[in-house]
Amino acid sequence: MPLVGVCLTCVVAFTSSVPSGTDLSPGKLLEMYRRLSLPQLFLATFLGVAGGVYIYKPIFEQYMWEQKSLKQEAQTIETVEQNEQLSK
Repeated sequence: MPLVGVCLTCVVAFTSSVPSGTDLSPGKLLEMYRRLSLPQLFLATFLGVAGGVYIYKPIFEQYMWEQKSLKQEAQTIETVEQNEQLSK
């Protein structure tokens, strides 16, 4: 998903440098895209990735927490089953 943020950031950076009323046909877009310098592209890419990580970090943390709790629950069940088998 951070890739979407990168693409959107590049589009915003690109379109914000375009004067209003400019023809934005695909040919013109490619021509104007070449006007962005390499540092501008790197900055837009970095901001997009950083923004994506910032936005989706809670989702990743929740997923990792749920997986950890499921693993602990499975280990607990397994331990209880082993203890029951040993006590028989």
